[in-house]
Amino acid sequence: MSKENEEQLESAFEKVKEEIKNKLKFVDHKIAILSNKGGVGKTTVAVNLAAAFVAFYGMDVALLDVDIHGPNVPKALGLSNVAPRVDEEKNVIYPAVVFPRLAVMSMSYMAKDEDPIVLRGPLKTSYINSILQATDWGRRDLLIADCPPGTGDEILTFIQDTPLDGIVIVTAPDPLSEMDVKKAINFGKLLKVEILGIIENMSYMKCPHCGEEIEPFGESIGEEMANKFDVPFLGKLPFDPNVSRSVREGKPFVLNYLDSSTAKEFEKVTKKILSILTSKEKRAAT
Repeated sequence: MSKENEEQLESAFEKVKEEIKNKLKFVDHKIAILSNKGGVGKTTVAVNLAAAFVAFYGMDVALLDVDIHGPNVPKALGLSNVAPRVDEEKNVIYPAVVFPRLAVMSMSYMAKDEDPIVLRGPLKTSYINSILQATDWGRRDLLIADCPPGTGDEILTFIQDTPLDGIVIVTAPDPLSEMDVKKAINFGKLLKVEILGIIENMSYMKCPHCGEEIEPFGESIGEEMANKFDVPFLGKLPFDPNVSRSVREGKPFVLNYLDSSTAKEFEKVTKKILSILTSKEKRAAT
């Protein structure tokens, strides 16, 4: 590739980033939810964190589903039949609103649920950027992006082109978790994005008869990993059957069971994230 072509390509990339930044200029904070592998309940955590910020802090939240091949956020919120509004003349997408303070955009709106999205790397980049460039979130306190597992094209494109405050890593008490968490942390460092902390999901469950805490997936190691890698530990979330039940019903668990002990754990996690974001904002202002 000639130097002239390289410069043109770089100019095009910068233009895309500027357009995305402009679309997000009225969103105060932007975070991405990551896991290096599937099966840890990342989407469930992302959906309920969004609901917790709305329920416990009255925040206006944007929830973005970045997963191209497995976008499940609309289904988890009962939005499969609720589409965003598209202004073709202005080339603007207005996200679907599930609750007065929670707006949602997902890659799933670009295809039918049963249709696979078959794209190679460069087309994925174009696909994601076109959504980011077109979506008008309006005034929002926080954007939460539910990213696909791993460190592939989708997440790389999103993080490189979006002005993020940081990433939150979701893991589970599994023997392989330490390796996956380390990869996710190194991925964030490589892209120079702050690691806001680690959440350990499905950490324990309470016996319905005696109330004793049981560790069905093994001993908790989330806090130990956070200390080892020198990142904040945001908390442990229990394995609660009602969380899965709520997903099937298309309702956020936190809103369905607002007074439950599990919802209170989500509240504790959101409080820590909010504290980190507020502290980061204060440091930037000095």
